Amino acid sequence: MPGTAGRASRVTPRYVRTWTEYRQSRGMSRWHDLVDWVGGSPFEVAQPEAVVSFCRARDLAIERQRLTTSGGSSEYLSQRFSRPDLSCVAS
Repeated sequence: MPGTAGRASRVTPRYVRTWTEYRQSRGMSRWHDLVDWVGGSPFEVAQPEAVVSFCRARDLAIERQRLTTSGGSSEYLSQRFSRPDLSCVAS
């Protein structure tokens, strides 16, 4: 086919750039993005109460939460409880 070699030589560098510069736009490589996507299915849903309970058991307080009711992921911001340093107190 006439002209296909010229078109392929223009398309190939652009296609290669989509793979080599992927990390800059997504923050991870295409490979890790693919592994993350495949590894995320199937997934288990946790109720907000379960997340709060999980955090409390690990001395974490929920500072903020953005809950979704459909189509998306709820987001939680947690912070470890500050505990006083009692190492200098004589027993």
